[in-house]
Amino acid sequence: MQYVSMREDTSLDRMQATVDAWRNEHSMQPLPVKLDKDTVCYSTLEAIDWLGTHANDMCCPAVKYYDETMRPAGPEARELEVERQLESLRVKLEARNRPWWKEHQTGTDGMVECAHCRSMLNVAYCGVRKGWRNHCPVCHADLRPRAVQDQFDRWKQEYLQLREERDRLRDKRRHPLNWLILTSPQGRPSHIKITCR
Repeated sequence: MQYVSMREDTSLDRMQATVDAWRNEHSMQPLPVKLDKDTVCYSTLEAIDWLGTHANDMCCPAVKYYDETMRPAGPEARELEVERQLESLRVKLEARNRPWWKEHQTGTDGMVECAHCRSMLNVAYCGVRKGWRNHCPVCHADLRPRAVQDQFDRWKQEYLQLREERDRLRDKRRHPLNWLILTSPQGRPSHIKITCR
């Protein structure tokens, strides 16, 4: 069995030309490449098994797969920039999540009222062990000013989006997504040859 592995961004025309050249070189008639864009295999062996079940004499099936045999690439500029932004947001979130009323107790007369349950809380217990932090111990509402809460929520949302982007970029460089094309179903399954182009 013969396979050709090509990068994910390879055009269908380039795939077809490569497969046609290979089949002509081995005295076989050209067959169209049929891409399966809905299936993604998580290893080379899974892709080979999938192609084995979809082999026919009418086309050369192709499936996307994560190539675990390729050497991982180093981080690109975008991933490094996202990492710097994440670190900056981490520092901001930690600073904004400190006990608010412990640092801003001037003008409180030692007590803060919860806007939700109207409980009166002693500022001296803000941020101390077995005390309260930024949430009411009675109703668990956030006691920080609304502007501080909104800013914290915006930063947290931005942090989660950047972390998701960073994880996608890491996965993409660790296990590149490629196409595996079955060029010839002839031969025994134990004699598998994959050509990288």
